[in-house]
Amino acid sequence: MDEFLTDEERATQAKTWLRENGPFMVIGLVVALGSLFGWNKWQDYQKNHAEQASVVYEELVAAIASERAITAGEKFNQIVGEFGATPYKDQAQLAMAKLHVERNEFDKAADYLKSVAQSGYSEEIQNIARLRLARLRIHQQKFDEALDILDVPENTAFAGRFHEVRGDALVASGRPDEARGEYQLALALESSGVVDRVYVEAKLSDVSPADAAEVNAAESEPLVSDGEDNG
Repeated sequence: MDEFLTDEERATQAKTWLRENGPFMVIGLVVALGSLFGWNKWQDYQKNHAEQASVVYEELVAAIASERAITAGEKFNQIVGEFGATPYKDQAQLAMAKLHVERNEFDKAADYLKSVAQSGYSEEIQNIARLRLARLRIHQQKFDEALDILDVPENTAFAGRFHEVRGDALVASGRPDEARGEYQLALALESSGVVDRVYVEAKLSDVSPADAAEVNAAESEPLVSDGEDNG
């Protein structure tokens, strides 16, 4: 047993173990250091890649703001080609949709919004695209299509917002009674600050009938005489 070995025997045993296992230890150390180095390089690449994408996206936004549509298109193509795996692709598509809306090119705008709604980087960005696409269809008076787009997502902070825009579509299509229910649901589900409660309450008031009790009270009030009471 090891505790009965002399110092010389222990030294000999250690040398033997190192001779037999040393190469594997060196290989393991090299692999570990290589992995760490590779991971750090990957992290640096990801950071630089995102920074480059951000710069091109800002150039796209600037081109849109200055109404340089050709340059905007070039910057968009660059983002798709070089940074298509980053969230900047979705943001670029939303920006291009805005550009085409401002140019009254609604179907072109819709194409960008559909792309994000169907395959956006996150559920949140997909919902934002769906809401914008629905509003665009309402503007185009394509109310049934807008309502189809506004299939309310479950278990999300956006549910109230979807009900609100569904209400807007129903009002625009001449269905205020149905819109009232959507606005009520929007208020009932709101808990995250996505919905502007005051604004939705005003919309709800616009589609709500006058209080029947107030109407009846007004009808039962006596007429006021313009002259003196002659008894």
